[in-house]
Amino acid sequence: MPPTRPGHGTERTLGLTFTTLAVLALLGIAATLDLQAPDTKIAREEARRSAITGLLKMAMDDPDLDKAWGPSRKAKPAKPGGIVSALDPPALPCDP
Repeated sequence: MPPTRPGHGTERTLGLTFTTLAVLALLGIAATLDLQAPDTKIAREEARRSAITGLLKMAMDDPDLDKAWGPSRKAKPAKPGGIVSALDPPALPCDP
């Protein structure tokens, strides 16, 4: 049996205690990051939408920038009796 030093058991106990605390701290950090992931995803999407909105506003204000977006898609013709919004162009009278 090897000779034991005084306090050898205490050192082993402290090492085990500190290792356990370090593992618990790492698990806590991992859990926190896992809980923050959805919020980070939402914040990233909001920032992307905000940037696109800003670009669209600039394009609407500046005709040169508007050309960079390319031709706009043609709106589908409204069905008879459909809803007409204030943004729809006025109907022109037909010549018989």
